[in-house]
Amino acid sequence: MTPATNERILRGGARFLLGFAQIALVGLSVGALISVGLKPITWILVISATALALISRSIYKGRKAPN
Repeated sequence: MTPATNERILRGGARFLLGFAQIALVGLSVGALISVGLKPITWILVISATALALISRSIYKGRKAPN
């Protein structure tokens, strides 16, 4: 594999993990909100999910995944 291919694989994996973490934190946030209400853990999960979304938007800026 060429270095460019390795870089694309790493970037794709990082993008996948970031997206997965966002989805997981949103699910956990909703679950915490339903089960415990507006406790500090719920706010931590919500803020973490929001931070990941902002990081993702700043890194990728709506660009499509590279081919």
